[in-house]
Amino acid sequence: MKHRMVLPFSFASRAASAAAPPGAPAGRATRPGGRSALRPAVVGAILIAFALFCLLMMAQLARAQTHIACAPLPDMLERLRQEFAEHQIVRFGGGQGEFVLTRADDGSWTLVRVIGETGCIVAAGAKSIIDRGV
Repeated sequence: MKHRMVLPFSFASRAASAAAPPGAPAGRATRPGGRSALRPAVVGAILIAFALFCLLMMAQLARAQTHIACAPLPDMLERLRQEFAEHQIVRFGGGQGEFVLTRADDGSWTLVRVIGETGCIVAAGAKSIIDRGV
């Protein structure tokens, strides 16, 4: 009596199950259970398209956030005073140009870069504390 080793699967049965089931369109490979072999490729393409869409939207948001509000400096300081009750607390210059820092009593602040007679808002915040030192 000849003994045969029985494996949980065989390559022959796997190849037979990969063949197109009856009624499947000709030339279209299917997986066991009748699922199309193209499904992973389509899902992958959709995921790649979605990732590209997300990257484009992030780039668009970054571009929108880099828009800097600029106006004549006296007009900008007056608007900050009227709308946010901020007043100029310091004007300083350095290697990167001249800046004006405004602050309100509630702690809100705005940093304005001065370019000639024009002021451009480069940063703002809702809270600040003036440290009088030790």
